[in-house]
Amino acid sequence: MKKSKIKKSILIFILAFITLIICNINKSKAATSGDYEYEVKTDGTITITKYTKTEAVTTLNIPSTIAGKKVTELGRQSFMSAKADTIVIPSTVTTIQYGTFSYSTVKTMTIPSSVTKMETALFSGAENLQTANIAANIDMLPNATFMGCSNLTKITLNSKIKKLDLQALVNCKALTDLSFLNGVEEIGQQCFMYCTSLKNVVIPSSVKLIDLNAFDANVKLDLSKTRLIKFGTDSYYYYAVATEITKEGTKNYDYAYKVLELLNKERIANGVEPLTMDKELLESAMTRAVELSVKFSHDRPTGLSAFSITSKMDGENIAMPYRTPEDVMEAWMFSSGHKANMLGSGYKSIGIGCFVVNGNVYWVQCFGTGEAEQVTKPSNKTGQYSIYVGDEYIKLTTNPENKRLKPSEKATITIYNNGAKCNSSCASYVSSDNSIVTVDKSGNIQGKKCGVATITVKLGPDTKNIVVYVTPFTDVDKSTWYANAVNYCYNNNIIAGTSDTTFSPEMNLTRGMLVTILHRMEGAPYVAGTSKFPDVQNTNEYYYVAIKWAAKNNIVSGYNTGYFGPEDPITREQLAVILNKYCRYKGKYEAKIGDLTKFKDGEKVSSFAIWEMRWAVGSGVITGTGQNTLNPQGKVSRAQAAAMLHKYSINIK
Repeated sequence: MKKSKIKKSILIFILAFITLIICNINKSKAATSGDYEYEVKTDGTITITKYTKTEAVTTLNIPSTIAGKKVTELGRQSFMSAKADTIVIPSTVTTIQYGTFSYSTVKTMTIPSSVTKMETALFSGAENLQTANIAANIDMLPNATFMGCSNLTKITLNSKIKKLDLQALVNCKALTDLSFLNGVEEIGQQCFMYCTSLKNVVIPSSVKLIDLNAFDANVKLDLSKTRLIKFGTDSYYYYAVATEITKEGTKNYDYAYKVLELLNKERIANGVEPLTMDKELLESAMTRAVELSVKFSHDRPTGLSAFSITSKMDGENIAMPYRTPEDVMEAWMFSSGHKANMLGSGYKSIGIGCFVVNGNVYWVQCFGTGEAEQVTKPSNKTGQYSIYVGDEYIKLTTNPENKRLKPSEKATITIYNNGAKCNSSCASYVSSDNSIVTVDKSGNIQGKKCGVATITVKLGPDTKNIVVYVTPFTDVDKSTWYANAVNYCYNNNIIAGTSDTTFSPEMNLTRGMLVTILHRMEGAPYVAGTSKFPDVQNTNEYYYVAIKWAAKNNIVSGYNTGYFGPEDPITREQLAVILNKYCRYKGKYEAKIGDLTKFKDGEKVSSFAIWEMRWAVGSGVITGTGQNTLNPQGKVSRAQAAAMLHKYSINIK
């Protein structure tokens, strides 16, 4: 593929005026009716080709019919230089051709919704125009529509118009109100140049692209409502909604310089001066080659023209998938357009790009008319290369999709765009709860305490949520009914695991375990003396000091036999009794009496535990089982104990 450009904006103005003159000269002879010359189209409708009245009128009402036939089209320059303050277009008109109202004296104008085709330079040079309403059923305001409308102050656009084309409002010197931009997505090249009354412009959130030099350099643009990023320099700039990604591959400078050698042989053979590799064009060409691996086009992945990459570039050739310099040069020389670029006598400098990724080879030649800045040939480079792309080229995936971490454990999120690994710094990362898991700008995460948090990864418009479950226990899944309670107890040093990696949620809790838990909740204070229980005499047992502490503070009293039974599984009613006594010890007891009769087995509570069970139910410490039962003599698993202690901790203040 081959593309060339005309750089100087003045040429666009000249071409516009030449076209106006040529079109005026080439008009064919038409029929006449009153102040109008017209032609009958093949479908029997009328095209007005010229408004002939030279006297000024206040309001000019264009007829909807002529000679009994419907007027559907206003021809090229048909109302050029018309003298009227207001021109009214009938709803029969569907097409308005090039420059129709150019240089007219119209002040107020509406293009009706019946119009579905509107050509360029419609009001070019209409210096008296102050108010314009474009209700036409079109999606783009054409090139040079209001060029030179120096008194234009108010514009209304229909909501379907998403693009303002090249120089659509250039030289509208009185224009200050740009509220019509709401809903517009693209502002074309030089669109608002020489609009000298524009000083500060708020760009609405709808705008996704501001093309080359759309505004004068001194205009301050407020982009706070947009995702636009500025590229280029103050004198050669554009803005685009773009996301930085990276592509992994090799920039092959050996191949680039081999192409230059072959190219210059062809130029010399055809009597044309050889080209010199330019430093800026070389790197621009390499960047363009990387971009081609995303979008093979003369438009860049941001939606802008290839020429936006550098002001030095005046022509471009691209190619794929040729694997060698000889192959790609043969292909280019076989194409007349590419060959014309390569043998162009106006070019003096060049940059050549060659990017190899996944076995595919992308080639670029960037031609320049200026003198080359010398550059030393770089070595081939393999790595991750940054480019910017539009939203349509973003499809984010992550590894992992979800993650389990231990407290203090670290991991890294790897991101992929369209399946290709991307530099982690291209995305942003936010943790929903930094007390559970933290994440830095490079996607490195670290578990802090037990719990569940979400890491939100954002790459351009795409978002992925990674659920991170922080726990040391491989046997406590985050989806279980007791996971939150186990996390709370672990985080608050209430219940430890049965090992570094297990909690054993189904294991029965013993009386010794429960007392040890309560002792730990108090900071494990030391208690002197010996145990009063005959079965608690081994000072090496983990529960020895805890049981002494609990007995001393009347939290436990043991069985009627005088024994404590530290290895006995604790029952639900026993746990209620001990927690009640612990609550009194803490000075937090309140008489909250629950109704045991609402449970199917409420009457089965042992006499020694009735009051304490009523307190536990009333305080929300025990809520019963799924079968609406208390199961008072049932054994308590470690998971159930964690749930009860969790409820105790949050309900007993």
